[in-house]
Amino acid sequence: MKISLLVIFRIFSSVDSFQAGGMHQLSRKVSFSSAAKIRSDGAVLFEQVPDIATFSADVPAASNTKEDSTNDAYAEADSIFDTIDADQDGGISNIELRAHLVLLGYSRDSIRYLFNTLDADADGVITREEMRYAFANYESTALYMALGLGNDVTNDAFDDAVNRVRSNADAAYAEADTLFDAIDTNKDGGISNNELRAHLVLVGYSPDSIRYLFNT
Repeated sequence: MKISLLVIFRIFSSVDSFQAGGMHQLSRKVSFSSAAKIRSDGAVLFEQVPDIATFSADVPAASNTKEDSTNDAYAEADSIFDTIDADQDGGISNIELRAHLVLLGYSRDSIRYLFNTLDADADGVITREEMRYAFANYESTALYMALGLGNDVTNDAFDDAVNRVRSNADAAYAEADTLFDAIDTNKDGGISNNELRAHLVLVGYSPDSIRYLFNT
């Protein structure tokens, strides 16, 4: 169930500065795997992580500092991603991450835990978007150390960094759980269009904003 929650969490965390009645555009494009079940009433029951690469949101000018920070995080993530993606096929395999870190003397178990944490949809590949998400939402110092980028990172420090990254991911899912449960008012495990609309109204989104969201 945590995967369905991640979608909702990303939507709202990415547009937390989108104000009701504002002149700001919000675009929402979430593509779901074939395992997602679409009910006749519009509810979506997720069995897989949606493709987070297709989600985007425009934020107001007042949030330039936050937007710049996110862009910096993405640039850093891209640079690190390209370094580890040895065959340049657009994805980091477990073998590539292990090759990058084993040479530094880190344990295979911790490397596996790190890979499983960054591979959000559990498809066996860390995508550029998953790496970006981690750098935009998790503790940067722990990520640098876990990816072997710190100076003289000991095995114990590496293991601790991996555990901190895993804790960051667990916290994100817990927050998403809470938000999902708040929107899923009939507790059927899916969020219908009507439930999402009702929640947006409750938190103060304007009719025009909601209409734009659903028409995009």
